[in-house]
Amino acid sequence: MVSASIGKIGVVICYDGDFPELARVTALKGAEVICRPSAFLRTFDQWELTNRARAYDNHVYWIASNLVGKDSSGSNFFGSSMIVHPSGMKLAQASGCEEFVSAMLEADPIRKITPGASRDQIFDHIEDRNLDSYKGILSEGKSAFQPSKRIPYRRR
Repeated sequence: MVSASIGKIGVVICYDGDFPELARVTALKGAEVICRPSAFLRTFDQWELTNRARAYDNHVYWIASNLVGKDSSGSNFFGSSMIVHPSGMKLAQASGCEEFVSAMLEADPIRKITPGASRDQIFDHIEDRNLDSYKGILSEGKSAFQPSKRIPYRRR
């Protein structure tokens, strides 16, 4: 965690952004902004879904940068870096070329249900968690559906 003028910044890297628990732990440790540098090759829909969900689930700003163009192996990265508001609303999104995006970040972003709304927000995903539902979450597991091939993932 790094303290900066815009707030406390945490980082989850590429594939780690697929895991809700890592973003949650980072938010619980005080992150207000979480950055996700990536070389994401799957679909734009998966990229957008995971980025918006992690911001919304944890009421944090989510800044996701994705590689763009071909790498030396010929893989083509689609870019689409984005900045997501804690409500899950995209504030800025890049296209499939090299470019910069920026957005103004509010100091107190969850007072209203979405930016510019008149309706007050009355919930907090961090404070309102049902802690009993977390029992057993840190045990080994496996999806009911199997991929065609498994590349062993090294636990850190």
